[in-house]
Amino acid sequence: MRKRLVVVGILLILLFTNFSFNTYAGYLRNVPQLITQPDGSKIQCFATGDEYHNWLHDKNNYTIIQNQENGYFVYAVKNNGRLI
Repeated sequence: MRKRLVVVGILLILLFTNFSFNTYAGYLRNVPQLITQPDGSKIQCFATGDEYHNWLHDKNNYTIIQNQENGYFVYAVKNNGRLI
């Protein structure tokens, strides 16, 4: 009986270890988004990433960010390694 419990315990450990190594974040690619600009106009773009790192982009993969000053979504430009 004791040998059977040890074997079952080892199998459970192996089973849980296998599941813990095979978990990934929910990565999505090119999910269509319809963004409304402050003036009411709409732009179509895509969202890519997971819950920790994600971004908006167009069909040519140019990054779109929101301008913090006026709220409009605009194309990003790389400056000193940062997107502005």
